[in-house]
Amino acid sequence: MRKILIGICLLIIPFLGFAEEDVSYVKEFLKANMLINDGNIKDALPILEKINKNVDDEAVVIKLAEVYISLGKKDEFHKLMDKSLKKEMFNKSSTLRRFYANTLATLFNKTDEAIKQMKKLVEIDPSTENFLLLTKLCESKKDFSCAISAMDKIIEKEPTAENYYKRGLYYYNLELKPNALRDFEASLKLEKNFMPMLMISEIYIQDNKTDLAIKYLEDAVKERAGLVIPEYRLAELYRIKGNFQKSVKYFEMIAEKVSDREKPYVYKQIAGIYFELKDYDSAFVWFSRLNDVDKNDPLSYYYLGVISEIKKDFQGAVKYYKELTLMDPRHTFGKKRLAYAYIKIKDYSKALTALESIDKDERDVDYFRIKALIYAEKKDTQNQLATLLDGLSKNPNSEDLLFDIADYYEKVKQYDKVEYYLKKLLSINPNNASALNYLGYLYAEQNKNLDEAYVMIEKALKFEPENSAYLDSMAWVLYRLKRYQEAFEYQKKALKKSPEEKEMVEHMKEILKALGINKSIEDILKEDK
Repeated sequence: MRKILIGICLLIIPFLGFAEEDVSYVKEFLKANMLINDGNIKDALPILEKINKNVDDEAVVIKLAEVYISLGKKDEFHKLMDKSLKKEMFNKSSTLRRFYANTLATLFNKTDEAIKQMKKLVEIDPSTENFLLLTKLCESKKDFSCAISAMDKIIEKEPTAENYYKRGLYYYNLELKPNALRDFEASLKLEKNFMPMLMISEIYIQDNKTDLAIKYLEDAVKERAGLVIPEYRLAELYRIKGNFQKSVKYFEMIAEKVSDREKPYVYKQIAGIYFELKDYDSAFVWFSRLNDVDKNDPLSYYYLGVISEIKKDFQGAVKYYKELTLMDPRHTFGKKRLAYAYIKIKDYSKALTALESIDKDERDVDYFRIKALIYAEKKDTQNQLATLLDGLSKNPNSEDLLFDIADYYEKVKQYDKVEYYLKKLLSINPNNASALNYLGYLYAEQNKNLDEAYVMIEKALKFEPENSAYLDSMAWVLYRLKRYQEAFEYQKKALKKSPEEKEMVEHMKEILKALGINKSIEDILKEDK
């Protein structure tokens, strides 16, 4: 390769010509050139050295310098360049000093020395070409202040969009964002280009000016359709802003453009957004695609199982949760979901097996609740209660277990124990709305402690004012207090939210009877529509 490189370099270096009296050296020069082209570089060396002693020509100096480099004679190269540049006729030579600076930087990795050479040169010859080389050398050293100084001179002569953009990048690298923004905007005014648009958006992203960032990214997409970077950025920004429809639009635009390594992340974002939007069919499609490109991603198996549950496909849920737990035997949550899916298909034996495969130190509150549910479904109330009490002994402050135990006793009509466990729960968390409503309704049903019941249900409604069960409880307490008109208003609101609830219908009938109103439930539901 050296032979070819030298040959090419020699062919492109202009021969500036010898004086007439030195015309004999022309033949020697051409002879040396032919030897180099034939690969006989060593034979060319003495010829060029002889010419250089007798003729001052930068073309000869450069060719001789290249031969020294090719033959590994670094010291001779540096002596030659140093001596030549000290000569008055070469001291101001742009060609020779540019060659030296380029060679120092590219072949000898002496960029600092190359920069010094170019700084001397731009004082002698402040041409755009020289400042551009100085800029590149400064940039390669990441000396962006030096690069900016050079670009300032270039922009004075050539205030182009490209030059403003380059200087903007240097300012950006120095974290001088206001200066960078100014240059990127100047570049845009001169020429509509997506690159400064992207950089402006990046600055606005860093400054948390999301709307402005989105504006410039949208402009970049319009200017250069199909670019992954702005579309990806827009997808992320819209997701952060909560605009999931636009976010998923851009994620889908880049889904097949990104590399195989990036596909799992993009697919995951799309699937997750559709899940948040409750578009479970689309979420299922994208989680399936995620599973196709990354069989080792537990998230895809988990959410495919969850979506299958939502769609009442419990056999499908079992399939995905089994694959998840086979892939990751320590995936406790997957085992609990698997157990629950088995419950839904009434395979209680496998549900227990899945649950019991959970490590003992991972058996949390949910473990005991699901296990109790299995026994409840099997009508094994003895083991159901024993499991709940076992769980409570290990988790004495669990509101969920206290609630489940209270609910168990309500079903077997041991109301004193229902009251005991609900009060215990409320002593731990006085703001548990479900427990407040449950105990308040229990008092209303038993027609006792009605004022206390009213206060508890009123408190529950402050947390969830549109909860139809709480509205029904309040209506029933007011009915017991013989405040029938108020009861009617609450019951009507509850019934309109849950018209299918038979208990609410019965409560409304009792309230209508107490008020002496002769209307059907259908008439009540039609009111105020």
